[in-house]
This record gives sequence, C-alpha cells and structure tokens, in this order.
Amino acid sequence: MKHQLKQFIQRYIACFAEYDLTTLQRFYQLPCTLSTPDKLVLVASTNDFEEEFSQIFAQLKEAQTAAFSFNEISFTQVSDSMIILGGHWRFKNAAQEPFAEFFACYHLIKKNDKLTIVNVMSHQVENAITFAEKLVLEQE
Repeated sequence: MKHQLKQFIQRYIACFAEYDLTTLQRFYQLPCTLSTPDKLVLVASTNDFEEEFSQIFAQLKEAQTAAFSFNEISFTQVSDSMIILGGHWRFKNAAQEPFAEFFACYHLIKKNDKLTIVNVMSHQVENAITFAEKLVLEQE
C-alpha cells in the first residue's frame, strides 16, 4: 500500500507543478467534496472540477508560486477500500516567502486497484493530525 500511495501522491503533486488540470481530474472520484474553513463545495461534474481547480491554479499563478512542498504525510488504511491520508502543504513565491500553508486531509477510495480522492478537507496547520503510518516521499 505504501508504494502505491507514494506513486499516487507524487503524480498528484506533479499536476500542481505543471498546472495540469486534465491529469489532476483523474485523481478525483466525481462527485467529490472539497472543504476549507470557509466553504464546502460539491464537485459533481467535470465542469465543476474545472471551475474549482482553475481558480486554485489561477491563485497559485497570481502569487507567482516558485516552490511548494507536501510533507509530514501520514495515513491510515481504514479498510481494503478506504484510506485517510494527511499532509502539510507549503507554497512559496519567487522571493521564497511562504504565502500559503495548510494541512490537507484526503479520503481515498480504492477500487479495482485504483486510488481516487472522494473528499479533501483543508485546515490550518495547527489543526493537523497524524495518522498511524508515516509516508516519506523521495524528494523529502
């Protein structure tokens, strides 16, 4: 499971580095939900997905994102078909100043040996939790 999760997360992160909306959508099960402290969004269609993530990518571009990381990753396998994974996102601008930092908690389902995200919750870093198993990516 760890190997599959590492590959999944590394490919997922690459979508953000490349602003690759089309590939990113393959990581999500539709419908799915995205929640932040300010809002909860039901992403029911490809159009909904493109609208939400186009806004996220626009914010990252506007902030002149030069670097980002996703670390302090841990997970719990709830069942053969469900995994909860969390980690710390940090985004820096061209001056290497952090402009966004948060903990994200992902609910993943596994079907036919394929992982997809069904829910993402973003929280302030001080609300981070650690799950049973640690996951370390190669770039860390």
